[in-house]
This record gives sequence, structure tokens and C-alpha cells, in this order.
Amino acid sequence: MTKLVGGESADPPFMAALSNGTSGDTWLKDYTNAESVSREYEINSVATDVAQAAFEAYQQIEYQTWVPIVMEEKRLALDVRMPSDEEVARAKEFLEKLEGKLPSNTHEVYARETVILSEMPPTRELKIQAIRLGEMGIVGIPNEVYASTGLAIKAETPLQPTMNISLANGGEGYIPPPEQHLLGGYTTWRARTSCLETGAEPKIHEAVMELLNRVATSQSQP
Repeated sequence: MTKLVGGESADPPFMAALSNGTSGDTWLKDYTNAESVSREYEINSVATDVAQAAFEAYQQIEYQTWVPIVMEEKRLALDVRMPSDEEVARAKEFLEKLEGKLPSNTHEVYARETVILSEMPPTRELKIQAIRLGEMGIVGIPNEVYASTGLAIKAETPLQPTMNISLANGGEGYIPPPEQHLLGGYTTWRARTSCLETGAEPKIHEAVMELLNRVATSQSQP
């Protein structure tokens, strides 16, 4: 981006900001597209593509002398999927063979996570935010958000465009929609970093829409 915008000699130095958006269950290859499947993905090629897309959008920016800026925030308390006493006992027994060593495989990692999680609080407080910049909406969610959740927010928001920033103000793990918990997969496996109740996603989604509707109708004066 520095080269594309001609910022190599800028004073103060040019800084490109990168945020983590909706990405909880997305993958870089489209398996219905032969070119996407055969292409080699590595750090430089991906960075070049992202920078080029950002630069094309950058060239379309319409500058304003003033826009309304509004922010709303909500604290949301959610339950944690705590392990049962039986699960904790089994995990501790399984970990005895490690003799204090760090886990080296998936079974050992999740057994350790079970024990650690059992010693943590049974609820978590999430900070959900919505920001309005002119007619644009920005959502801050302290989780890795599934594509279906991000697309639903974009479809329902009163602000266009609306973008989601994941892992904002915290890192509370994946938030799979309830039906995804039935399918399994590592994003639903219980650990310190991914342990919210199975109904977390609808509650977070509802909180986000409440905040977006609030900032969309709030009046901000210059």
C-alpha cells in the first residue's frame, strides 16, 4: 500500500491499517473454481491482492468536510460451556502421563483445556459496539465471526456499507450459529478460547442489530 499510494517518503510515515473481519469459517480457496484451486497461495501473492483491492477502493474515496460520528456500546453476559465433573476427572487422569510436560497432540491439548476451563468463571462478559461514520456502519465483536453471521448483519443493517471487525475489544473465540454445533468441527470444540454457550451467536447478532439501529437514528451535531 505504501508503494501504491506513493507514500515511501511521506512525513510522518504512511501507515496502512489492517483489521480482522468476518472470517470464522472462511477459506482462501473456492473449490468450485478450478483456477482458485490450482493457484498457489503464499504471503506475498495474498498481500499483493489485498493491497490492490484496497487501492482500487482508495481511489474511489469521496472526501467530506464533516460527517456524523456516533458510537453505541453494550455489555453482554453469556454462559460458558463448562465441563462436567466427570469430564474434568477423565481429563486429569489422561494428563497424568505428561508428568508436567506441555501437550504435544490434539487429545492432550483439549484435555488440558478442559481442566483449565473448569477453574474459570462460568460466564463471560462481551463488549459489543456499533459505530456510525456518516452513512457507514462499523461493528465490533470480540469473537471470530462466521460468514453467515457477517452476511446476515450486512443484509439487515440500516447503514450502507456496514463492515464487521472481529476480535474487537477481546478474544472470546468462535461463535458458530447453533446449527453448526450439531455438525462439529474444531471451531465448536470447547477450549478457553472457544467456549461460549451454543446460543451465543443469536444473542450477539441481536445485540449488534440493536446497536446498529440506534446509531443509525442518532443525531450528531457538527
